[in-house]
Amino acid sequence: MNLAEHDSGTKRSAIFEELRRNILEKRYANGKLPSERALMRRFSVSRTHIRSILDELKVKGYIFARQGSGMYVSRRARTMGGKIGIMINGAFREGEGGVLPTIIAEFAREAGRNGYGVEMVEVLPDGAVNWQEKLLRIARNLVDKGVSGVICQPIDFPGDSPAVNRSVLSLFDKAGIPVALFDYDIVPTPERSEYDLVGIDNFDAGRLIGQCLVRSGAKRIAFMMEDNWSLSVLGRMEGVKYAVSMSGCAAHDFAIYSMPEDTAALSRILGKRNRPDAIICGNDFLAIRLMAALEKLGMRVPEDLMVAGFDDIPLASLQNPPLTTIRQPCASLAQTLFAALSRRMADPSLPPSTIYMNATLVERASTIRSTTQSTPPRRRHDARRPKERSKTK
Repeated sequence: MNLAEHDSGTKRSAIFEELRRNILEKRYANGKLPSERALMRRFSVSRTHIRSILDELKVKGYIFARQGSGMYVSRRARTMGGKIGIMINGAFREGEGGVLPTIIAEFAREAGRNGYGVEMVEVLPDGAVNWQEKLLRIARNLVDKGVSGVICQPIDFPGDSPAVNRSVLSLFDKAGIPVALFDYDIVPTPERSEYDLVGIDNFDAGRLIGQCLVRSGAKRIAFMMEDNWSLSVLGRMEGVKYAVSMSGCAAHDFAIYSMPEDTAALSRILGKRNRPDAIICGNDFLAIRLMAALEKLGMRVPEDLMVAGFDDIPLASLQNPPLTTIRQPCASLAQTLFAALSRRMADPSLPPSTIYMNATLVERASTIRSTTQSTPPRRRHDARRPKERSKTK
């Protein structure tokens, strides 16, 4: 390595990068780095210089000091250069343009910046096969590939999903592969499993958007969701229901399971004397489909019916009128998810943590009627601050 032409700062960076690369390429026998004296001779630098580089490698989790023995490659660094498995529940992708692909892409970038590849599998229910067995085969395949860790969005298909989730996660546990859950837990709220969990607080997001509709003058709020709803959508519905109950608004026939494309059923719901004057949908894609169906029925948004969704997908702001929604912090979710799994890979003995990120209300014209046009066309309200709760099992 020729470092003669490098200035001090560049030389230090070059040494750091070479040591980091050697660690990731597993070039050190038994995981032990050369002594400080050997490194000083190799790079022709002072002890102070070498120690500052080793300190940075320690801070970034590549090495650790063993009393009286020297520097060793950390458990986390030993897994770098491998792959992280990503199991997502394909049945609940939020339609084309949904946020899940964005979060996964951000996670892959964050993993790449830290020396990992990703191995993604999308789990879909399949009537032609036993989907429980299919899911277990997918998990065994990730174990056989020797993934360093797994991000798992629990499945929630018809049948005994909790038992199947447990069976899948036990395969990773027995193989010593750390797991972090994304979006929701494998047990119903308020219970918590022994796995780390990262997501938004769906209940609080529902509360925010429910309060938004109440402020906009809605008196009869309903919640529309698909039959194969996920636990995250259920949490959103419960948050909306809480906001409705606290405001004194009517909650009769609160949940709507009819699809927007079923215009006959939609006409019956909206033809009732005490029909909803506002509908909050479980996600933006569903809300956009509802707005299209309302246009076919000759109903105006928001004059005849206010509409809102969740996720703030790119299409939400392009609707006529633009859609009120909840924005998910995709990049922050991905980075926090990777950080949670990294901590678990570095120290499997840590107590499980629950991390909820901020969700943001974006109020647009789909919930602002002419009587409130003095209100700015777009307001943003932050949900509660991120919180992290840990408990020892």
